[in-house]
Amino acid sequence: MDMIQTIIVEDQPKSLKTLQELVRHYCPDIQVVETASSIRSAREKILHYSPDLVFLDVQLPDGECFQLLEELDEVNFKVIFTTAHDHYAIRAIKFSALDYLLKPVDRHELVVAVEKYRQSQPSEAENIRTLIDNLKSGNAPKKIVISTFYKIHIVQVSDIIHVESHSSYSNFHLTNGMEILSTKTLKEQDELLSPFNFVRIHRSHLVNFNHIVEYEKADGGFVVMSNGDKLAVSQYRKDILLERLGSL
Repeated sequence: MDMIQTIIVEDQPKSLKTLQELVRHYCPDIQVVETASSIRSAREKILHYSPDLVFLDVQLPDGECFQLLEELDEVNFKVIFTTAHDHYAIRAIKFSALDYLLKPVDRHELVVAVEKYRQSQPSEAENIRTLIDNLKSGNAPKKIVISTFYKIHIVQVSDIIHVESHSSYSNFHLTNGMEILSTKTLKEQDELLSPFNFVRIHRSHLVNFNHIVEYEKADGGFVVMSNGDKLAVSQYRKDILLERLGSL
């Protein structure tokens, strides 16, 4: 078994001990080669050990961990963030298709996160750059990382016209005419995008409200999007959409 060389960056002794114990008991292929409790010490140890994986606490005594990632010339390791209900950070992490664990860390969630690491691509450099860009842009992320079976796409949120359900996947329709089939479900995309002016109008359709051109009452109701697509509005969702339209 190839061991996963890992560094844990955590400044709270109790949280550090808990994570170490969980890793030891439930992730036998992880070898914790070192720990760190600050941005400065983490940077030194990452450069020295060149780990495969880093568990990275968001809040550290000398700043946020994102500062550390920005300072590194190259991020050639995977990251699993740990945080205590920092919604702003979690939002940016999700938009960048990166993984995180809420503290106190649950053993089942830890096992799932490590399994995702095993199945993922070897580098997260693009995802990290997207994360840093989104953090700099303020509370509303400007870019989203869309993972497909073969690659990742980095897309401006404003360029997404609508997302449609495609079996257990979701298909993004963009302003440039491109379509991207994501490995996430429409429900997951809804949870991610709904705070940013996206509206679920049907069990199969999530639309960018900014790209709705008109609403037609005929044939049960449908919206016309900026690319000409006509999408059905379910009876259940119609009142929600009309309320949004009426507030303009």
